[in-house]
Order: sequence, then structure tokens, then C-alpha cells
Amino acid sequence: LCASAVTPVAAATSDLHSSNMVDARLITAQNGTALDSKVISAGLDLRLHGKWKTYWRSPGEVGLPPTIDWTGSRNIADVTFLWPTPKRFTAFGIENFGYEHDVVFPLQIKLDEAGVQTVLNAQVDLLVCEAVCVPTAFALTLDLPPGSGIDQASADVIARAAKLVPLDDPTDALNATANFGADTGALVVEFTRAAGFQNPDVFPEFGDYSAFGKPDLRLS
Repeated sequence: LCASAVTPVAAATSDLHSSNMVDARLITAQNGTALDSKVISAGLDLRLHGKWKTYWRSPGEVGLPPTIDWTGSRNIADVTFLWPTPKRFTAFGIENFGYEHDVVFPLQIKLDEAGVQTVLNAQVDLLVCEAVCVPTAFALTLDLPPGSGIDQASADVIARAAKLVPLDDPTDALNATANFGADTGALVVEFTRAAGFQNPDVFPEFGDYSAFGKPDLRLS
């Protein structure tokens, strides 16, 4: 006779930072560092309260994007911060791009060495705005011991966020042409997609503290 016990998989999340503006935590798809893997899928999970908002990598005419300093981490070679598609916010004639309610920023983490103790120490700087803007800074720490296993709940959250990250090269999905109208001063871009579009928007990146106005979108 064989008997086995099912051991629950520990959730791969940091302690929660909580304020009256935002709750934040680190999450990872893996709850340990496997011997054969030097890559971890993670995320910065933000829950913004009420009408508080934070910013995209190109925030628009005002605002600052979130940043993370990984000083104090162990076994971390490199971290790639990914940006889900933002929303457009217009207030007092100012164009801003960012997020409200819930947003997860996917993180691709490369390890120095597979299968060893890893510590994620994230020093987060975040600007959140409502009627006023408030800079906030906090630390999130997540300890990943040697071992394998998947935190399925966190993995699902990270996967959904990753689907919202724009493609680096969208040419396979979109055929695009662009021209600048010398008479009108307008940049005209035409996209073609066999499956059509649902609620399209365009976010040109034009350097710090600048933004194009809301585009004139015409579907056919």
C-alpha cells in the first residue's frame, strides 16, 4: 500500500504594501528556483483605490512612470520591466497616459545561477495622482528558495498582463502606412487588420513631457 499527502503550494507573493492610495505586492509564477531554469516570470501588482492613477512609460505632458531599484537583491542578473497598453486621461486640457484600478507590470527576471536561493528586493518609486499628485516610495521583498513548483494563481495574473503588452514588432499583425500632411500639419497613419479592430487608440511616443492630442480615429 502507498499513501501520499498533498502539500499546498505556497503562494509566491511578497508582503502587501498598503496605503489609502494604492496596494502593491510582488508576485511570481514560480514559488522556487528550479535547477534547470535561469528565468523567472514575475509582476508588480498594483491595486489603485478610488480615482487614483499612475503612469505609463511615456506619461504624457505631466507625470512620471514607476521605477524599481533592485539593489539588495540576490542572484539577480537582469530585470526587464514590461508595460501593458495604457489608457488615455485628459484633465484641464492635459493629455496623460497611464492606469487606473488594477494593473500588473510583467517582469522578466534573469538569474545569475539556477536552483539557488534568490531574493527579490524591489525599491519602488511611484507617482499616483487624483486631484493632486503624490510621490510614494516603498520596499517589497520576496524570498524564493531552491525548488520547483508553480503558483498557478499568480501565473494566471501575469499571463493576462503579458497579453496586454504591445508587440515589439507588430508587422505580422498590422499593415501600416504613414505620411505627414504638409498642408494640414497632421500625421496620418493607416492600419489594416483582417480581423478588424475593437476600441482602437494610438499612443505616439515623442519624448519626455510631451504628447500628441487625442487622435481622430476613423474605421472602415
